[in-house]
Amino acid sequence: MAPFRAALSEKIWLCRYFYEEVQKIGFEVGPYPELSVTIYRYVPQTGDANDFNAALVRAMRADGSVYLTSTTIEGIHWLRIAILHFRSLLRV
Repeated sequence: MAPFRAALSEKIWLCRYFYEEVQKIGFEVGPYPELSVTIYRYVPQTGDANDFNAALVRAMRADGSVYLTSTTIEGIHWLRIAILHFRSLLRV
């Protein structure tokens, strides 16, 4: 069990690191992550934030280098990150 716990702790730590760092570059975040998944979004100064984030997901998927997921919660379009591997944050 110890290796599993250590691996899970690492992923949670990485997710929380992402949560803190993504705010520094202007993204809004959801609740503080308790596991290795968190939500975030960019709110542009003009235009609809939901449309902007949906377009960002489409553009990232079209690029193909990163698979970005999203969700809608209470009408708000959020980007979603799930840290499953220690190299998940290499491109952030």
